[in-house]
Amino acid sequence: MSESKAYQIRRARVEDAAAIHLAHMRSINEICAKDYSSEEIAGWGGREFDKFKRTLTIQEHWVWVVEIEGLGVSGFGHVRPPRDSGSKVAWLNALYFTPEAVGRGAGAALLAQMESFALSQGVDRMELQSTLNSRRFYERAGYIQVGPETRECINCSEVRCLPMGKMLSKA
Repeated sequence: MSESKAYQIRRARVEDAAAIHLAHMRSINEICAKDYSSEEIAGWGGREFDKFKRTLTIQEHWVWVVEIEGLGVSGFGHVRPPRDSGSKVAWLNALYFTPEAVGRGAGAALLAQMESFALSQGVDRMELQSTLNSRRFYERAGYIQVGPETRECINCSEVRCLPMGKMLSKA
């Protein structure tokens, strides 16, 4: 395996909760901060670890981690399954990576794996709120912006987001 591809994708386990939180906060503070104000980053990237919430998410939703050899959990993806049995729409809640994981192809690989899994569960559409810095990444993966920029309240910070969606296909 080449240096740039030395990562593994796997389903998250409860014992990954703290490492997922750390990777999430690092991504916001070290990557997203380039495109956001300090006010936006303060609450969004300054959240305390909530073991109960992270554990519940791992147990009830579809969560994966990316591990980099020698560094451990360096990114994660979180998909909220459809809320009711009649819906075929899943929500991509999170896809975040530490700076060490960026540029290795792990983001595209994890996104493809999450989409494939969602399809296997009967989902035909994925929706998300993209960060400003991730818009091009999602566009390259076939997502389109479906509305104007919005503001999400995250831990008392209003954070700019871009609503995006994609019809999934088995091809």
